[in-house]
Amino acid sequence: MKGAIDILKFFHHLRIAMEYAMSFTKDYPNSVFSKMLTKFSKEIAGMYDYTIKSYNVKKFAPDTIPLIEQKWNASNWDELAVVEKIGLMNDEQIEAIEKIIDSMLLGETVDPILN
Repeated sequence: MKGAIDILKFFHHLRIAMEYAMSFTKDYPNSVFSKMLTKFSKEIAGMYDYTIKSYNVKKFAPDTIPLIEQKWNASNWDELAVVEKIGLMNDEQIEAIEKIIDSMLLGETVDPILN
């Protein structure tokens, strides 16, 4: 299971890197980095396509393909926004959020009390 989680994180971070690269090239098309980042974005997309279509992945780890596709197609900006907000919290607030997340991952119903 740990290996599958690492693979999902790998593709999640590749997708985020690709999105940042595409955003940069859109905002700064004449930058010295734009051509390079466009190339990198294509290479990242190629890594994803190669993995999804790989004979070995289909044969030995077919259950990972839909998980990778799901992570690849997810809205990464929502997750990044949450991480950014957590970075602004103090230790006590982070501990409370961690408990809520742990409960949710266990399938428990969480009813947040908002003041």
